[in-house]
Parts: sequence; C-alpha cells; structure tokens
Amino acid sequence: DSVFATINSASARSSPANNIGTIYFWQGDYARALPQFEAAVRLLDAAGPEAVDPDARSTYVGNIGEVHYEEGRYPEAERALNEALGIAAAAGLVRLEASQLTVLAKVALAQGNLPLARQRLVAADSLARRAGLRSQLAEIATARGKAERTAGDLPAAGRSLTEAAEVARAVGSTKLLWEPLFELALVRKAEGDTTAALALLQESATVMEELRGQIAGGQAAQKLFASGQVQGRVYEELVALLVRHNQVER
Repeated sequence: DSVFATINSASARSSPANNIGTIYFWQGDYARALPQFEAAVRLLDAAGPEAVDPDARSTYVGNIGEVHYEEGRYPEAERALNEALGIAAAAGLVRLEASQLTVLAKVALAQGNLPLARQRLVAADSLARRAGLRSQLAEIATARGKAERTAGDLPAAGRSLTEAAEVARAVGSTKLLWEPLFELALVRKAEGDTTAALALLQESATVMEELRGQIAGGQAAQKLFASGQVQGRVYEELVALLVRHNQVER
C-alpha cells in the first residue's frame, strides 16, 4: 500500500484494501475482513466523483454484505447487498447483478422468507443465463434446491440440485460440487431412498477431502474448513446413515 500512498491516489489504494479483505474472507476471518472492505469503500469515495468505478464500488459494498450474511447479521447484509445491486444494475454489470441477487436470495432463505428467496433466484437465474455465467448458475441452482427442500417440494429440489451438480462437474468446479451433492443426499433421505443418500454423502465427503488437499493454496478450501462446521454436517449425516445400515466399522 505504501507505493499507492506515496502517489496519494485513494482510488488506487482501495484495491489493495479490498484484496486484503478478500484474503481474510476466504480464510473465514470475517472480523478482519470487514474493516478492510469498509476501508476500500472509504478510499474509493475519497477519490472523488472523477474516479467513480461502479464495478469496484458494487464489488466492495457487496463484499461487506457477504460478511454480514456469513455472520448472521441479515438486516445489515440486506442493506449492503441491495446497495451493491443498485450500483450494478445502474451500470449494466450483469455478472455482479446476478451475484448480488444470489446472495440476497440466501439471506432471504436464512430468514425463512421463501417467496422472496425464490423471486430473487428467478431474477438471478435469468441474468446468469443471459450472460452465460455457468458457475453462477450452479450456485443459483443449489440455492434454489435448498429453498425447494425447505418448502417440502422434494421432486423440484431433486431436479435443481441434480442440475447444480451437473453444471459444477461440467465447469470443473470442486468447490461448487460438494454442497449440491450434500443437499441432494438430504432430499433422497427424506424420500426414503437411503441407499442413494448414502452414496451422495460419500461422494460429497470425497469432494470435501479433495478440497482439504488444496487448503494450502485454495481459497475455497480455506473458507470451507475455517470453522469445521460444514464438514461436520456432512460427516454427521454420513455416520448416521452408516449406522442405520449396520455399517458401524465404516
């Protein structure tokens, strides 16, 4: 940051602050990430109107919203993400629009507002398909499947989560694959197909272990394993089904 400070460019200095925040975010260190993202926004604002950068501002403000979402501060997440969405929409930044809408849908789902979550996911899906954002489509389909499972629509949830897993495989994204496999396992379990559920849980656990192997250099792996809660959920479900199937040694 010292080089940018020397030339006194607040706009140039905002990017390193955001990058540092992103590193902390992917490590699951939200307490350190948030001040960096907030500093990035302040530095961008300090650069004045001539340095307006809608892409950067939407990204930085959206990052603030994601931290609030991850820490369960949903009203704060809503405010930041809606601001980021408005900036992206006004500038025609379709990728960021789809991304902000997807996280906003997750916020709504976390608060039990299924109609709003679905509305946001439909809008995000439309934008992502129009722009050919395949990785975003996998994330959207996963969120849609979770919403449908929560609403008790197991057939629809199965279709959405199968689509999410297929897209994740097609784009070669391990980080986007474990969750639809896990959620699909829960769907199959609820449908009474414990054999399929067990196979899906085992595959999800395998994918997670592949991510664990990337933890030294993989941001997705670092965030995934930061708290230990995510892999705990997968293994708890897996162990419960193995016991049910009398496979105690496994």
